[in-house]
Amino acid sequence: MPRIFVKFQDQKHVELAAGPDATFRSVVEQAYRELWPHDELPPDDQLKIFYEGKLVAKAALTLGDLNVQAYKTISVELPARREDAPIDNVLAKLQAFLRLSAGELGPDEMTFIGIGCFDHGHGEDSIKRQQCPDSLLQYCIRQRVDLNLILVDPGFADTTGRFRQIYDMPGWRLQFEEEGGRIRQYSYTPSVTAGACDVWLTVFATGIAEYTLELAGQGKLIGGISLPDVFAAAGGPHHPGACVISGNFYLAPADASQYFTRGSQQVIAAAGFTHNP
Repeated sequence: MPRIFVKFQDQKHVELAAGPDATFRSVVEQAYRELWPHDELPPDDQLKIFYEGKLVAKAALTLGDLNVQAYKTISVELPARREDAPIDNVLAKLQAFLRLSAGELGPDEMTFIGIGCFDHGHGEDSIKRQQCPDSLLQYCIRQRVDLNLILVDPGFADTTGRFRQIYDMPGWRLQFEEEGGRIRQYSYTPSVTAGACDVWLTVFATGIAEYTLELAGQGKLIGGISLPDVFAAAGGPHHPGACVISGNFYLAPADASQYFTRGSQQVIAAAGFTHNP
């Protein structure tokens, strides 16, 4: 049975199997219950369902009626949820953290930003590709340069452990959390024990306006923060080895329209990425 994605306006998303006879309502309801198992999906008149950027006229239409193809995305706008309010504060702290990271950038520091990267059970390769690529981690350890990992997805609010993430793998240690666990920071102890480098991973359980049906502008804009501007020093005379790699890395190989890089082309290649300014 074909697999499709259902994405809600706060960027929570679910991958599921659905045949052409399934109605949009039933598909959205299945995804909704995956994320909010104790709630009921609001009635049709409170929903806005979109496919390929167009409003679906009736939730009772089937996927076959609109010829929905495998691995396509159905987007859903829900009425405001009271418990989602804290996300705004998380977004503000993400914006501040991006500015802080840029201001404290080391001369050879690597910054990796994964957007929409909470993994829903796709396996270890998918987790690492989206959250901490092996090639990047090993480059930093080998070259003894610090690595700053920043992961952004509402899904990180789920701390039940039902979906494994990079920080559930060996070597990661929780250092602190705030905003009810919606912001958490981890360190990678093997790199510290080896005396090689510091590796920090910070997750922000929030959505960004630039990530809807697809990631706008290659991931250059996050919550209104222009990364090329705030990280302008990366690759410059005072930060020759510093690089930024930002975007969505769900696909393999990565879609060039979904990520961007800033910094030395040679360093980016050595870290396992294609230069994509």
